[in-house]
Amino acid sequence: MNEKQLKYLEILEMAKKSENEAIKQYTVAMAYSPPEDIPKLAEILNDENDHDIIITDLLLKAVTESDGDKT
Repeated sequence: MNEKQLKYLEILEMAKKSENEAIKQYTVAMAYSPPEDIPKLAEILNDENDHDIIITDLLLKAVTESDGDKT
């Protein structure tokens, strides 16, 4: 794996960590929010979950492709 690939993985890992933190925050917010705010928070939470899935897919792709790369 070359330096550019390692940096890309590092950035994706940071992004995943950030998304996971956002998911936790919105989950806690829903526990304390007024009932009428829950649908909006749930929509945001679902978006964050989608982002996390996309980033996970990108990480898996990057790691899998780098396994065959000996640079």
